[in-house]
Amino acid sequence: MKRTISWMVAAALAAGAVGCSNGSGDAPAEAAIEAGALAPEAGSIPVAAPEAGAVPQDASPGVTVVQVAAGGFQACAVKSDGTVACWGNDTWGDLGDGRDAGGDLVGSGPVLVSGITDAVQVASGYATSCAVRRSGNVVCWGTNAVDALGSGYETATEPQANTPMLVAGLTDAVEVKMAFYYVCARRTTGAVACWGSSLTPDAGPSALPLEVPGLTDAVEITVGMRHACARRQTGEVVCWGGNDYNQLGPAAVDAGAGLDVQPVTIEGLTNVATVSAGDLHTCALLKDGSVWCWGLDLLGLSDAGSFASAPTPTRVAGITGAVQIAGGMYSACAILASGQVTCWGADAYGALGDGKPTGSAMSFSPPVGVVGLQARSLSSSPGFLHTCAVTAAGGVACWGLNEGVVGQPFVGQVAGPIPVKGVSHAMSVAVGGTFTCAVTAPGSVSCWGANDNGVLGNGATPGSAPTSSAVPVVGIVDAVNVVAGDGYACALHQTGTVSCWGSNTYGQLGNGNSNGEPTSTPTPVLILNNIVEIAGGLDATCARRTDGTVACWGYGFGTSPVTIVGVTQATQITGGISFCALHATGDVVSWTWGGGWVTPVPGLTSAVQIASGGSQICARLGSGDVLCWGQESSGELGNGLESGSSATPAAVIGLHDAVDISAGWGLTCARHQNGTAVCWGTSSLVGYPSTKDVLVPGQPVQNLAAATQIAIASDHVCAVLSDGTVACWGQNGMGGLGDGSLIESSTPLSITGL
Repeated sequence: MKRTISWMVAAALAAGAVGCSNGSGDAPAEAAIEAGALAPEAGSIPVAAPEAGAVPQDASPGVTVVQVAAGGFQACAVKSDGTVACWGNDTWGDLGDGRDAGGDLVGSGPVLVSGITDAVQVASGYATSCAVRRSGNVVCWGTNAVDALGSGYETATEPQANTPMLVAGLTDAVEVKMAFYYVCARRTTGAVACWGSSLTPDAGPSALPLEVPGLTDAVEITVGMRHACARRQTGEVVCWGGNDYNQLGPAAVDAGAGLDVQPVTIEGLTNVATVSAGDLHTCALLKDGSVWCWGLDLLGLSDAGSFASAPTPTRVAGITGAVQIAGGMYSACAILASGQVTCWGADAYGALGDGKPTGSAMSFSPPVGVVGLQARSLSSSPGFLHTCAVTAAGGVACWGLNEGVVGQPFVGQVAGPIPVKGVSHAMSVAVGGTFTCAVTAPGSVSCWGANDNGVLGNGATPGSAPTSSAVPVVGIVDAVNVVAGDGYACALHQTGTVSCWGSNTYGQLGNGNSNGEPTSTPTPVLILNNIVEIAGGLDATCARRTDGTVACWGYGFGTSPVTIVGVTQATQITGGISFCALHATGDVVSWTWGGGWVTPVPGLTSAVQIASGGSQICARLGSGDVLCWGQESSGELGNGLESGSSATPAAVIGLHDAVDISAGWGLTCARHQNGTAVCWGTSSLVGYPSTKDVLVPGQPVQNLAAATQIAIASDHVCAVLSDGTVACWGQNGMGGLGDGSLIESSTPLSITGL
């Protein structure tokens, strides 16, 4: 459940209540290629019974990725053991693992497609994927919109398949290609059969494979959004279908935007080694390593401006020694003999992979290098602005517009941790509402995310664009800790002093300035010395001195620190909407804004650590047990209930070996001695795919085996790992995960689980 501040909670705390809380469009269904339908086999029965969709968390030893296919909202990979794994959106059974997840598996990482152990190749379209098996059969799964499954059943009868289904009448397929809902298979005879949406205006879609007339010697096929092509044994290329951008080459210029069911030879092309179609264009790699393209003018060479056509194949300048090509929506990429990848065409949404975020601006570029990538093979999907590659190491990397396929989820949510760019040797991390900061050795601070009020501390104008990679905070070289609040942050220095930056609406900077002006660089907190710990709240901060006393500033306290009366033996403090102190005797006291109502927490006499969340507080005992109290709306108290309240500490169910605890808005986490962690509360933040809020500790955070600290914000979570790196999960709309992306990714991202 989404979290908002509960003013009822705030009012209760202010009144003296116990607490220390922290605060689809289908492609045109135009007609099947006119030919005789192949006889269907035994209907669209599943290839195998659903297998409960096991998620391959750890690749089997020696198993690598041999081929990857990027679709509209999903991508799939064939592995060396013959299995197929898919990731991305699962609204229409796109992942093929047997679950009708309704989109809830977005960002959950790769899952095994049910019942396939002998795949030789896979292709992905809008929300459908198909695989060729060693037997020559083809199976498809996902949506059956425009009859894309090829099972013999039309959309109205069979709207989707959550597990693979046999394509009717194909027993000798050696290759399958698709774009949107148009699918073609190449047979051992050299014939080509297609199904799904059609490329001719006078016929509807076909639920059965139909042979392309006059084509008997195809050795390779490729499919665009409104056209398809085949490479013949002679080294020539033929194309059929739409011609609105001269996709059918110079011989069909006079046809204008018409469509042709008969394959047309592309004049001027011989000795073609491979061919690949994009949305409105096709590129051919010749045996001499050169690349030639026609259709949509990807290079922007035409005087007619953007989205002009180039009917005659044109050589792509600057590319020699290419070994593979892949056509995307309005771009294309090539692997060179060195393993490097270069892309050209429209650079919108990072589609060219050169590390430069471009947004939605559509301009055409000559070839540029994809940063940091050595690849074995490529896959792009016509109609979509992303590309995936099998890396030299046998993994998968993707870039471009992220709609769940780039390894991040559709709206930036990531179920498992991903590395933060620009952070190494981290010692501690703190998360604010839309930003995150980390202390790195030997004492610098770096932040990333939204820069509202200058909270990144790098001197940039407050409110400037967010950054999805860490940037250094100006002038800090001796930090030992950092805390983050709502639009501000503070650092504790080795000298025992404190400096803050960001919002100052309520005096959060502690600099005595009452004008409310933010600052984008650190400013010293007044009259504050001998500090050994700081704790950030929503709009206020408290600091613990060496003598066990505590001073606070910000909302309810003022623009400079004030000492909290009644707290004299503190060994730890924590804060949020209200603040708590742990005494050396093991008891806990709490206070609210302004320093009043210092109140003992009942029933705690042996606590060794405390942590505050949005409306809950937890204490860790020396035994490893954890007790929580306060309010919950997502199960964050760990007592088996989703909502309610507890005025006194109650044991978290099933947790007896915690060595560290963290709390945030709607979420609580505990770290075990072996470095693994478990979280409970809001479903999107628990660190693994969950369709419901988690009410008690259970499944550990995925891919997190060596955490030394965990910090929780309202929409994402970050952990410091034992090697000094930082990994984050959760929402990413403001770049809070620090992985170099927001929703889009302009640099390759590793896909976890492959």
